[in-house]
Amino acid sequence: MEKISKMLEFMIVEILNIAGETFRIGYIKTLYQYRNDIADVIKENNKNNIDVVGMIIEDKDSVSYRAIKDVDVSVIAEYFGGSGHKNAASNPKNNELFQKILRRFK
Repeated sequence: MEKISKMLEFMIVEILNIAGETFRIGYIKTLYQYRNDIADVIKENNKNNIDVVGMIIEDKDSVSYRAIKDVDVSVIAEYFGGSGHKNAASNPKNNELFQKILRRFK
């Protein structure tokens, strides 16, 4: 839990308008094994008031999205060239469109 709390300190919040819908997405870098635990922690304490957590998976070429509020995260993943369903989706992180968000971490 302490490791997850530390990761959440480095969250970057992006507001994206996609297909007429506004999403407040909290992006963090993490390992694949923590993706579900991170979503659960944020659902319990959503201090950044995000709709979605976007986890940039460091040990894979993907960004994993989990709905925190009642939104369809597949819309976000599809925007970045990925797929999924309403509550969980993913997209590749090494694509032209997603590079803008990755640059914010450097």
